[in-house]
Amino acid sequence: MRNVLIEFLVNLARINEEVWFLTGDLGFSFVEEFQKEFPERFINVGVAEQNMISVAAGLALQGKKVFVYSIINFCTFRCLEQIRNDVCYHKLDVTIIGVGTGYSYAKAAYSHHAIEDIGIMKMLPNLSIFSPADIVELKSVLRLVSMTSTPTYIRIDKSSSKRIHAQNYIKQVSLPIQIQTGKDVSIISYGSTLELAVETSILLRKKKITCSVFSVPKVYPIEEEGVHIMANHQGFFVIEEHVHSGLGSSISEILVKSKFRPIFDVFSLNSSPIEYAGTQQELREAQKLNPELISIRIQKAMKTSGLLV
Repeated sequence: MRNVLIEFLVNLARINEEVWFLTGDLGFSFVEEFQKEFPERFINVGVAEQNMISVAAGLALQGKKVFVYSIINFCTFRCLEQIRNDVCYHKLDVTIIGVGTGYSYAKAAYSHHAIEDIGIMKMLPNLSIFSPADIVELKSVLRLVSMTSTPTYIRIDKSSSKRIHAQNYIKQVSLPIQIQTGKDVSIISYGSTLELAVETSILLRKKKITCSVFSVPKVYPIEEEGVHIMANHQGFFVIEEHVHSGLGSSISEILVKSKFRPIFDVFSLNSSPIEYAGTQQELREAQKLNPELISIRIQKAMKTSGLLV
């Protein structure tokens, strides 16, 4: 994904002289392409993410279109005050790109777990949050951002070039994207856990439960129209590698006010910190975030409600 990101930014900078790219001592081996072609519009601020956001805000106040890049926890939690006061308050054209969603940096342990960022960032004013599932969604989100001028946060997985969608471009990334059709339940996810949603649907199909699977690249704010489309099933389930207050909580707030009353559940992470390092798969297993257990819980929920014999 990072290679796709820098390729897009280089191409955008070629046609838009106002594009700037900032990083906090991160991204070596892929930022050099931008730095080499546009040295006057590239700044490595060093290990000073708070300053990075304030510099980005200053550039945006001068009419620049600014992209900043770092590991998620460093460009969100560490500089939340600057994002809130300098960028969001003034509705500036700054796009914050964080790498390492969920347990992507599992081997670096808790300091690098990006499992609370959506909940924290969605409380800020004027900010849109995207979490693309593959390179097609990322390109489509970046194209949308290139045509807007408001604060944006894009969180991407650490993987290189996975692809889920067959098409090369998705026109409407602000609404859920249906990637699989079924009549019984909806399974909703985003980012790296979309693959878990697909695997869960395969297991449920063996139990005669057909699933519609939706990808939600724009995780905040959520359009009510999109939730109504996804909720038009007997069961409605969200999978996310994030603690409560993520996509599931946003959807539940809309469902409460709607006419839809599906069987609803969110498969997310326990908020208690994992105090050891491991692989992303190991940490997911520790949190019971795997297709087998999720499919069993969905079957149980459907049976308890009388919708499955």
